This record gives sequence, C-alpha cells and structure tokens, in this order.
Amino acid sequence: MLPSLAGPIIAGDIVDTVGRRWVFLSVPALITVAAPALLRGLAGHPVSGGQVIAAPGLHRKAGWAALTAVGAVLTQYGSGAGPLVLKD
Repeated sequence: MLPSLAGPIIAGDIVDTVGRRWVFLSVPALITVAAPALLRGLAGHPVSGGQVIAAPGLHRKAGWAALTAVGAVLTQYGSGAGPLVLKD
C-alpha cells in the first residue's frame, strides 16, 4: 500500500523538479533493481518456502506476457497521430 501512496508524490516531485520525461526515463533504472528478484522467481530457484523446480508452462506464460506488452504499446502508440494510424 505504501508504493501506491508514495509513488504519485515522488513522481509529482520529479515532474516539478526536472520535468515529466524523467519520470518515464526512471523506469529502466527501477527495472534493473527489480529484475533480479523477478528472474530468480521465474527461474524456479528456491525462495524461502518456494518451489525448487521451474514452474510448468513458464515459456508459454512469458510469451503471453510479451504479447500483452506489445499489444499495450501498440494501443498506446496507435491512440496518437503516429504512422500506424491510417488517415482518410
């Protein structure tokens, strides 16, 4: 619950200080911090009380997640006046 309360405040402070683009540019930095924990869980390494073998269907789930991400990006991109939008 704390990130949902503190996140908008921190993002607003960043926007007021250096600009809105830096909020989005900070995402890769946050991903590099969170990725090792995510990859550890996806690889099936034991986590206190967790599973020891890889989860069944991991590749299929990762593929669907990637497809969903691509769809979200295309939806975002297509909502603007980008080259993917056909104009009459």
